Order: sequence, then C-alpha cells, then structure tokens
Amino acid sequence: MADPALADAITTYGGGGALAVLLVERAIHFLRGGVGKGLAAMKAQTASLDELTRQLNGTTSNVEAIRVQQQSMQHDLSDLHEQHAVTDADGVPVWYVRRSMEDALDTVTTNLQQVSHVLERLVDRVEQISRS
Repeated sequence: MADPALADAITTYGGGGALAVLLVERAIHFLRGGVGKGLAAMKAQTASLDELTRQLNGTTSNVEAIRVQQQSMQHDLSDLHEQHAVTDADGVPVWYVRRSMEDALDTVTTNLQQVSHVLERLVDRVEQISRS
C-alpha cells in the first residue's frame, strides 16, 4: 500500500475504517479544490451580474429617451390631425385642393400671363410713339 495512513487504518479499524479514511480524504481533497473553484466561479458570476446591471441601467436610460421621443411624436401627430380636421363651409378639408379649384387657378394664371404680355407690348408701343 502506498498511503501509510490507509495501511494503519486497515490494520487498526479494518475495512470499514479504511473506507472511512478514504472518504474523508476524498472529501477534504474535493473541498480544497472545489471551494477555490467555487469562489472563483462566484466572483466571475458577480462580475457578470455587475456587467448586466450596467447594461440594464444603460438600457433603462435608452428606454426613457425613446419614451420622450414617442411622446413628442404623439404630440406632433395630434397637431397634424387637428390641422387636417379643419373644413370649409362645404365640409371639405381646407388642406384639400379640389380639381376644379386647381383648374380655375391654372386658367387665371394663364390669363394673367397673357395680360402681362399684352401690357408689355403696349408699353413698348408707347415708348416707340414717344420717341418719334
């Protein structure tokens, strides 16, 4: 036998004592290695939890910023809705341009351009007459 404590236990206590010594020896060996590994694992988990806490705090501030932007957007959409809800005497939304109104404005614009052209020709003719 290589281990003198085991040999002494066998001679003194028999097989049951030897088994008890082996179990105690293995338990001590496990606890020495296991506790150190356990502490290292706990430290690693604590560091991991600290990192997760930092990330969560950052996420919380991001969520708050998103909430503020969402409230601002909701306010802007409410204003836009109010502007589009305004109607004229016929019940037509003010922001809506009827096709007939657009055609009438095109006709007025064309007529004004023609009047302007005629006035320019008239001014040129008057200038010619005043020179002669």
